Amino acid sequence: GARPGPGSGDAAAIDEAGTIALINAAVAQGGVRRFVLLSSILTNGAAIGQTFNPAYLFLEYASGHVLTHKLAAERALRGSGLDWGVLRPGGLSSEPAAAVGAPVLSGEDTLMGRPSDPGTAVSRDTVATVLVAMIGAPGGGKVVELVASRAAPEPADLAAALAAV
Repeated sequence: GARPGPGSGDAAAIDEAGTIALINAAVAQGGVRRFVLLSSILTNGAAIGQTFNPAYLFLEYASGHVLTHKLAAERALRGSGLDWGVLRPGGLSSEPAAAVGAPVLSGEDTLMGRPSDPGTAVSRDTVATVLVAMIGAPGGGKVVELVASRAAPEPADLAAALAAV
């Protein structure tokens, strides 16, 4: 994905056109069992009244409208006919999962990147673990939002936690 800041990549080319090209390739190849897309918290922020949320403002405007481009890719995936899943993590942390906290999984458009959320960041390690779990999880067509919290208990069964979202 594109990164915030000048010279870091074009969100339209990377997060929209590039992702849609991957989706189209998966459809054309056939036999693709599931397509799991890594997106971002607040991707649908404009539609849910979050346009003045500081996290939305930073992600959308400091990153070349990255959320708008991610949303277009999510919509293309939803309409692709593929079995799909979308993971929308909060801020990515390079700290180990144990330092950031246990995963907190939530449904679509429920986490807003605010201090009042159960967490605003999540370890990249946790994101990778949840993505892998989503590949093998039964049932598709689901958006999962993910943050981490030191106060949250570690899920005993990640597959069950995903199914509950």
